[in-house]
Parts: sequence; structure tokens; C-alpha cells
Amino acid sequence: MDQQKIIEELRERIARLEDRPRRILNLHQAAARRGMSVSKFRERHRAGLEPQGRLVGRIWQFTTDELDAQTLEGDKPASGPAAVKRRRGSR
Repeated sequence: MDQQKIIEELRERIARLEDRPRRILNLHQAAARRGMSVSKFRERHRAGLEPQGRLVGRIWQFTTDELDAQTLEGDKPASGPAAVKRRRGSR
């Protein structure tokens, strides 16, 4: 293979990998990153004040990018169907 072609493929691969979320945190780790108790984070999450995250089985997962973006936006409520369900009190 041509070395230039290999270099271009590696650059494309690096660019794709850099676009991915940096780290995945569970609920306890996300609360610690936010500097609050787990119960407070869980309460704010149910109210739609924290990032929506992803429910995998019984474990909530959040990316560092989601948490950092929410920190920059302030306390805007999260949007989307899961946030609406949480505000209504259903799961």
C-alpha cells in the first residue's frame, strides 16, 4: 500500500475517534463530577434539570460531554421524551 494512503486513512480514523464522547459515567460518578450528592443529582435528573443520559438496563449512563455542555448552559431543563416523562412522574 502507498504510505500516503495509509497516513490519510489513519487521519480519518483519528478524526472519527475524536468526535466520540470522551468518557461514560454512571449516576454516582456524574453526581461526584457535579459536586452534589447522589440523591440531589437523582432528584434534579428526574425533574429534567440534568442531562438526559442513557438508561442501560438499570444503570444510568452520562457522557462527560453531556455533563460539561449542561454546565455551560446552566440550569435549563433537558428536552426530549424522557425528560417529559420524568417531569410527569412516570418512568
